[in-house]
Amino acid sequence: GNRGVFLERGRRREELGDTAGAVSDYTAVLEQEPGNCWALSWRGATRGLLAKGAAELAAAFADADAAVRLEPGVATWLCNRGSMRLRCQLDLALV
Repeated sequence: GNRGVFLERGRRREELGDTAGAVSDYTAVLEQEPGNCWALSWRGATRGLLAKGAAELAAAFADADAAVRLEPGVATWLCNRGSMRLRCQLDLALV
């Protein structure tokens, strides 16, 4: 499949501010390989940025949690999930 192409394009889109396009690319990877931790972690982090409510935020954390559950010792997955939690706490503190 084109998993590597979609992952790379997703990262580039994210860097250019096209977060919806990035989520679409990460989702395409997960359709081909549901356990791809890179796609899960990056989609979770990107979805967290886009979240406009509790349900969307829960979906973002579900992705991040899945990456950690599949590969529990990988620091990248833990850092991404931790960064999401910190962002959420900061957002709540600013309300």
